[in-house]
Amino acid sequence: MTRNTVVCNQDNGGVLPTPVPGFGVIGWVEEINGQGAEEVSEFIPTRHELEQLAEYWYTQYLEIERWEDMTQSTGSTELRLKGFATQRVNRIELLIGQEAVDRAYQSAKRSLDSPNESVQQAVSG
Repeated sequence: MTRNTVVCNQDNGGVLPTPVPGFGVIGWVEEINGQGAEEVSEFIPTRHELEQLAEYWYTQYLEIERWEDMTQSTGSTELRLKGFATQRVNRIELLIGQEAVDRAYQSAKRSLDSPNESVQQAVSG
């Protein structure tokens, strides 16, 4: 599989790369539409693993939001990652429920906030 091969899955329909004549492709993100996006039907994740995946995608989303706030900018990769993360979390929520997904969100938020608190304490201390 090459960089130009697009893998379609249940969640990446709205965030596929866009060909631009004379330029190439905009929006190529390996884990969203490259080989990393290939679904593996032979493996069924457990409820715990789905909670971990929800936390992972929330973390990706929140990190991008933080970056966008700091830089006051975004790009096609960030837009695609946020869209894909939203799709994944929404589908996981249908499987394990809102309460479990809410816990994943809180955990992602805590893990992102914790390092900042440590840095602030070190700087002010």
